[in-house]
Amino acid sequence: MPLSRHAPTVLMGAAFLTFFDRALLAPLLTAIADGLDASVDDVGHALTVYVVAYAAAQLLWSAVSSRLGQLRVLRVSLPLAVVGCLVSAAAPDVLVLGIARAVSGAAVGATVPAVLVFLGDTVPIARRGVAMANLATALSLGMAVGTAAAALAGPAGAWRGVFLGSAVAAAVILVLVWRLDPGPRPADPVPVLRAIPRVLGDRWALVTLALAVLEGILLVGAINFLPVALESAGAPAALAGLVTSLFGLAVIASSQLVKRIVVRAAPFVLLLAGGVATVVGYALLAAVVTVPTVLVASVLFGFAWASAHTQLQTWMTDVLVANRPVGMALFATALFGGGSIGAALGTAATSADAYPALFLGSTALAVVFTLGATLGRARYLTRET
Repeated sequence: MPLSRHAPTVLMGAAFLTFFDRALLAPLLTAIADGLDASVDDVGHALTVYVVAYAAAQLLWSAVSSRLGQLRVLRVSLPLAVVGCLVSAAAPDVLVLGIARAVSGAAVGATVPAVLVFLGDTVPIARRGVAMANLATALSLGMAVGTAAAALAGPAGAWRGVFLGSAVAAAVILVLVWRLDPGPRPADPVPVLRAIPRVLGDRWALVTLALAVLEGILLVGAINFLPVALESAGAPAALAGLVTSLFGLAVIASSQLVKRIVVRAAPFVLLLAGGVATVVGYALLAAVVTVPTVLVASVLFGFAWASAHTQLQTWMTDVLVANRPVGMALFATALFGGGSIGAALGTAATSADAYPALFLGSTALAVVFTLGATLGRARYLTRET
């Protein structure tokens, strides 16, 4: 029997898998380097490749989803994720690991845009903030579990096991997705190349995309290097991973708060609060990297993701009412394109042991994000009713 009424739950499970898989590599950089007899820098490139592949695949998945629908596209992407994770688990060297991670990143890249379009199409704008908070909870729980699992597996020499676990999770989600009723195919698919100029011709779309790039650098890319920075400061790898996994737990807790106040607080207020939390978090890390500062920063970043990121997503779904599939693909491209920039900067900082410079630069970018997001959202007039 089709599980139509369970579609939101299954999609949240797919979202969990996306950030679970994304969180695995950073805490394992040292363990994988030791296991493959490679440098940390070489293994770090696999992380950058993963994020780049995730971002680069967005428009491809948008073209597929515009013809198949949001649920059918996951029937195509999830088998690729299973393959990518299995090869990651069995990788004999850094080259194979990088290719496998690229496949995995490109595959799970289909998920969040599909979920965002599904929510945008099925949830009224007045209740969409709550749905976005639920999505943030699923994503952050995946990141928390993935970070903790990797942190515990690395010192135990079981890093291949976490990639195998990701493959099993992807297979389970695939089975559940196949049991869903995908509904009718889109009646009038708009070609991607025709929709892109429409999106980029909207000034508010450009504003939100620019903000997504900044957020990606801060909360998708650079944040992955907190456990490595803490380990470099002398903390055990397992402790470093567990401390930074508090990011996910903070998002979960903060999301419950956001769901209560999102119907009463103006969107720009939540963007301001999240932006200030990001500034303070990175400023603390720029001053000193210790277990207490990383712990506090992880909690602040978790609050920022629950408040600012969910509002940015909701804002984008409203800006792009007529071109939502392509628009959300571009949003994900911008977010994870920014993440790839942050990952590249983090890899460079790891190689040079220059974490203060990484976190100081992130503080400056966080100030720009906060001002741009707050002032922009305060001036924006909602388009949907």
